[in-house]
Amino acid sequence: VDGHGYGAWTEPGSQSQCLAQAEEDQTHLSDVEQDPANWQQLVSQDILSGLKPHEIKRQEVINELFHTERAHIRMLKVLDVIFYQKMLRDGNILTADVRSIFSNLEEVLQLHVSLNEQMRKVWKRNENFVVDQIGEDLLSW
Repeated sequence: VDGHGYGAWTEPGSQSQCLAQAEEDQTHLSDVEQDPANWQQLVSQDILSGLKPHEIKRQEVINELFHTERAHIRMLKVLDVIFYQKMLRDGNILTADVRSIFSNLEEVLQLHVSLNEQMRKVWKRNENFVVDQIGEDLLSW
């Protein structure tokens, strides 16, 4: 043991356990969808040419809103899986303290997942990737 209370070498099997846990953590995070393509790349040229510049900008902003929400969920999942769950598993910090630090993480994550589901419904309803209405859907959420 070194002067800080840590082992000077890795215990037998603990390195493989660490790797297995890291792979499991990565599996949980990999279910989060990847970043979407640029909005103008999703839309057919015919549709794009029929839109006014103001509407193109509006659609890009809506796409950015959807993208930002998904990115925020990814970050919340990183907090949950990589930090919160790991701290609970490791037991180096009292469970009560870990729960205090991340007191509303689950609630915030569920809130954003719910919002993202509502946004997905809006996106799926607009098959040509042009969102006609979003305000009412977000207000009804």
